[in-house]
This record gives sequence, structure tokens and C-alpha cells, in this order.
Amino acid sequence: MKVRKIVIALLAAGIGAGAPLVHAADADRIAQLEKQLKLMQAQLDEMKKNSVSASEVSELRDQMSAQTKENVVVGDIPNSFRVPGSDVSIRVYGVAELNMIHET
Repeated sequence: MKVRKIVIALLAAGIGAGAPLVHAADADRIAQLEKQLKLMQAQLDEMKKNSVSASEVSELRDQMSAQTKENVVVGDIPNSFRVPGSDVSIRVYGVAELNMIHET
């Protein structure tokens, strides 16, 4: 019984002595995290200042949709292209030959 009390007392003393060391390490880590949080908040505030308005986003979206309607895209047939503004796919194939003589 006496040994058990001694062991409990030693454990309590050991935990009590180690606690300030743990708190000091935690305090350093907390200070580091707070510094990192302030830096991230400053970056976020800067990003908000440079953000694009909703009207600019909708204008860019309209421009992109207009461009996609005018662009030539891949057709449904292999090696073909789709005519802009329609669902028609055209494939051009064959042989082209050129014979040319140049006299000086």
C-alpha cells in the first residue's frame, strides 16, 4: 500500500513537472499558427481587393459563348470538321497534284 502511494506521488510529480514544458512548446506552436493565420488573412484581403465584379464575369462568359459558336470544331465523322453555326460535319479527302514549270 505504501509503495502504491509512492508510485502515485512520483507519477503526479512527474506529470506536474512535465506540464510547463508541454505548455511552453504548445505556446510556441500557437504563436506560430497565429502568425501564419494573420499572413493568410492579409493575402485573402488583398485577393478580395483585386477580385473581378459579377458584371465583368458575365461579360467574359458572353464573349466565350460567342466565340465557341464561331469556332471550327471536330465533326462527328472521323477526320472531319463541323461548319460553324450548324450541325453539319464535312470531311475533305482525295489527292491534289500540282505540276509546275518555271522559266526564267
